[in-house]
Amino acid sequence: MPRAANLGNGSLLVTLDDHGLMRDLYFPFVGMEDQTAYRHFHRVGIYDIEQHVMSWLHEADWQNHISYEGDSLICLTELKNEKLGLTVKFRDGVHMQEDIFIREIDIINHWDTERTIKIFFNQDISLYGDKFQETALFAPEITNPRKNGAIIHYRKRRYFLFNGYTDRYGVEEFSIGKSSYQQFEGTWRDAEDGKLDMNAIEQGAVDSTVGFTHVMKAQSSSRQYYWMCAGKTHHEVENLNTMVLMSTPSHLLNTTQQYWINWSNQKEIGCVRINERITTLMKRSLLLIRTQIDQGGAIMAANDSDIVAFNKDTYTYMWPRDGALVAHGLDSAGYLEVTRRFFRFCSEIITEEGYFLHKYNPDGSVGSSWHPWYRDGKAILPIQEDETALVIYALNHHYEQFQDIEFIRPMYHDFIKPTSEFLESFISESTGLPSPSYDLWEEHMGIHTWTTASTIAGLRAAHRLALLMGHDEKADRYLKRVNSLTEALKKHLWNEEKQCFYKFLKVDEKGEIIARSDIVDASTLGVSLFGVLPSDDPMIIKNNETVKKHLWVQNEVGGIARFENDWYQRTESAPGIPGNPWVITTLWYAMWVTDKAKCHEDLQEALDLINWVADKATSTGVLPEQFDFRTGAPLSVSPLTWSHATFVEAVLKYCHKLEDV
Repeated sequence: MPRAANLGNGSLLVTLDDHGLMRDLYFPFVGMEDQTAYRHFHRVGIYDIEQHVMSWLHEADWQNHISYEGDSLICLTELKNEKLGLTVKFRDGVHMQEDIFIREIDIINHWDTERTIKIFFNQDISLYGDKFQETALFAPEITNPRKNGAIIHYRKRRYFLFNGYTDRYGVEEFSIGKSSYQQFEGTWRDAEDGKLDMNAIEQGAVDSTVGFTHVMKAQSSSRQYYWMCAGKTHHEVENLNTMVLMSTPSHLLNTTQQYWINWSNQKEIGCVRINERITTLMKRSLLLIRTQIDQGGAIMAANDSDIVAFNKDTYTYMWPRDGALVAHGLDSAGYLEVTRRFFRFCSEIITEEGYFLHKYNPDGSVGSSWHPWYRDGKAILPIQEDETALVIYALNHHYEQFQDIEFIRPMYHDFIKPTSEFLESFISESTGLPSPSYDLWEEHMGIHTWTTASTIAGLRAAHRLALLMGHDEKADRYLKRVNSLTEALKKHLWNEEKQCFYKFLKVDEKGEIIARSDIVDASTLGVSLFGVLPSDDPMIIKNNETVKKHLWVQNEVGGIARFENDWYQRTESAPGIPGNPWVITTLWYAMWVTDKAKCHEDLQEALDLINWVADKATSTGVLPEQFDFRTGAPLSVSPLTWSHATFVEAVLKYCHKLEDV
């Protein structure tokens, strides 16, 4: 189930489904340690005492709508049940500074009779990502009899406190017990008769449920609050709980809302205002990108754990390529404070030899990988060279945007220099192209057009940064390599028969070309995307038109697929369908159309493609990795950080060109 909303502050990230239920809970890193196990979620249920009926909000009887509140990271969910005559509204947020999730709940009685309603919240916690060695307990409020106390889950250095109130502070009733263990499904089952057993502690594989009572007059509403505090000690979560009680949850939600409104509106985004829908999605994209960034600087690819079903792994990693292009988009929008942390993070994880590995966790440790270190009887580097090149490319763009030489200076010798030297030396002398590595789609070892284009962009950036630091000799060497790589690209990677760039080349042990892949691939748009050749160069025009011709999805869904016969997240073939359409590939083409435009009319196709993306965003403005070619529904992870960053880039490029023409 694609995530409908993300709420976070850089250390606590909560993802919600389209019924407003918590699906993922990351702490203390964004994208690491999902404290809700895969396919588990935190249930919310309504019990009507007079009718003796329990209804869980994820069930089919509840009509749902979810959205964000204006230009903020406050989420609004409305659920209506005609049979019960009830509407439940959530207003949710993660405090912008403290690790607190707050939920404001309004229950509306549509009947003309007085009734008593109970609402139950189930906490299905899996500390450190699994149900093992955990304790859940009821912590009574000893010093103040007006407060009933709270529920605390803990294991080692992870503590979560759950509390709430209606007309008095603290949980009214609770149940703590075994969960997902032998025959025990969880304490949410205990709530289905409308009464919890008040068991005060359990250890091992556990969960908890809390309940609150609302006595409601005819045609009336009742409000309550529910919150969660995250910390590493009992003392920390108790202090956060006290903060909620003293400041009130309403005040904390309102100040959080105002903070994110100010954050999303602090930069001028120019002509985006010509289209209110695009303006809204632009700001929403920036906010969603922000939720995907750990406070230590790692820009996470996505934090939707449902992708585990595909390969028993997730997208909750920092790919240097994704992170670099997201940082490029944020810098284009003017958010340098966020990107500086990313570049510092990269400078700390780079190898001594000057390259990045496949992917990383937000604490800087190396992530999982399927790239081998040994192949065909010899050792190889298990890398995607574009990941190294694009970080330098993005860093130079950062400097060009903000001219912050004091930020660049300390990074030069330990980061910029070794990466630049690696890019300049990692060359196949027989072809003059980059040595073989894995492609951006992470499927083939070879010499790729995308990798070559990004390496040229990275070395061009290295040239400029070396000049900035007064290293003229190195700068000249990098520039010579840029020129030779560009000529080699045109010589070896151009497919004269198909009038497009080859996807990749295969070489033998001597570096001689033994095969060429003539599959049309949208990644060849990288030659124009990174400015390797001018947008009106004949090769660029022919290649990009070929990409559009062969990869456009020929039905009412539309959009551009990754490459011919792409089967990732696809279950059937169909005439005219090369694969599922992706957000980034469609927008890459739109950016090229924008670049080559000479007049206002030339920009219409680019605007149509930007609107194509906006049309397919969810009600909360979320963009996935790709769409189902049959239905247009979101597929794979959602939101994908790269999709939102590419939308930001495409819109800004369109706006700048519109002003020019």
